[in-house]
Amino acid sequence: MNESCLKDCLDCRLHVSENDLGFHYFKYNKGQIIQTPASKYHYIIFLIDGVIAVDSNVQESLICKGGQMVVLLKEYNYQITSMNDSAVVILKFLSAIQICNKLTIKDLDLYLDKVIYKFNPLDMKERMVEAIELVARYLIDGVSCIHFHHGKQMELFILFRYYYSLDDICRFFYKVIRKDISFYSLVRKHSNQAKNVEELAMICGYGLSNFKRLFKIHFQTSPYKWMQQQMIDRVHQRLLDKSISIKTIIAEFNFTDHSHLSIYCKRYLGATPSQIREGKN
Repeated sequence: MNESCLKDCLDCRLHVSENDLGFHYFKYNKGQIIQTPASKYHYIIFLIDGVIAVDSNVQESLICKGGQMVVLLKEYNYQITSMNDSAVVILKFLSAIQICNKLTIKDLDLYLDKVIYKFNPLDMKERMVEAIELVARYLIDGVSCIHFHHGKQMELFILFRYYYSLDDICRFFYKVIRKDISFYSLVRKHSNQAKNVEELAMICGYGLSNFKRLFKIHFQTSPYKWMQQQMIDRVHQRLLDKSISIKTIIAEFNFTDHSHLSIYCKRYLGATPSQIREGKN
């Protein structure tokens, strides 16, 4: 990489440092011990070459060899011992839900119930090895723009979906996906109780900024837009139920009067309450 271009990249506010989300390349000497304290990120360790031992006080110990990968969970402390000279690419990430947009939370939740989880490494398929080795070369050359990391992470999850079975994916990401589903279910459970994003974050037990960050990862939209769409859907469903009076719906959703509800329905549902009720929209 041109030295001038490299300096520009390092000075750029979009440059990803060693402590940030994204990919990182390391070489470890034989006998070197690396402590990975609990953090806000999950790790995937892609072992390009060598052998490492991974120990934790909450998960069984394992040996990971060159050509294998392993997930380390964000809230756990790990000790990694390099059994010989080793080269690794480490991905720091927040969520595995984006593995495939066609895999819904419900699909994954049902499938995970059938999975017997064990803390084990997973062999890297040929295409995965090629992709990780290329990422390593880019990192060695100093490429570290945030757009590079986002693009490569997206490519990585596409490779998981194309080259690994759903069983492999669920076993490998089991605990990460379980935590993703827990957040998703928590939001779904309490969304009807909250009048705004601030209330929903508080009810779910999160600070506002952290809640917004996690929400964007899990739902691929902002909490405000999602809550707005949930209300539109609920109003629509209530209007379709003719056993519920318009007056009840006005009170339930805190509309000031029938005119207010009518304006809302025209804007978001393209019809008046009576037209929706009669199925004319």
